Amino acid sequence: MYKIKNKEAGITIIALVVIIIVLLIIAGIAINEGIDILKDSKMQTLQTNMLTIKAKAKEYAEEVEAETWESSGEDKTSKNNEIFQSKYSMKAVGSIDSEIESQINKEITEYNAYELTAETLGGMGLVTLKEDIEDGQKYIVVYDENDYNIIDIIYTGGITYGKGSSKQRCYTLSKIQEIYNN
Repeated sequence: MYKIKNKEAGITIIALVVIIIVLLIIAGIAINEGIDILKDSKMQTLQTNMLTIKAKAKEYAEEVEAETWESSGEDKTSKNNEIFQSKYSMKAVGSIDSEIESQINKEITEYNAYELTAETLGGMGLVTLKEDIEDGQKYIVVYDENDYNIIDIIYTGGITYGKGSSKQRCYTLSKIQEIYNN
């Protein structure tokens, strides 16, 4: 006679629970890493855009300096403002929020600041940043009043970077470079 064995092959409920727990842990780690990668990507994109703006802003400053090199003092500042506004569609900014101002490059002691319009960004080849402006955020170029080659860029929307208690809100290119490159 034949003996019939009554054994069932398969996974026990305990093994199934262990597998699910392990998969949840792996998923949690992957999600956190993915979020960090997205934040890092956003920071790099903002930094790249600000560096592009800075390069163009330096070019504009050199052109303005060439046109106003004989002027000095208030007359030169007035002419610079006029040229930045008429030639490059940049609006002079009267004051900057103190939290943002505290992050401006420390080499800049006295400054002239200009808001970039959608038209200016288009001329710089940064048409995609027009959406930021439409959302109420602004890009501002800050020139040292005495040396227009010393420049910082402000993004009024800012970006939060870091983890836990080391999170910081960054508004300027110099602050982003300081935080991100360390």
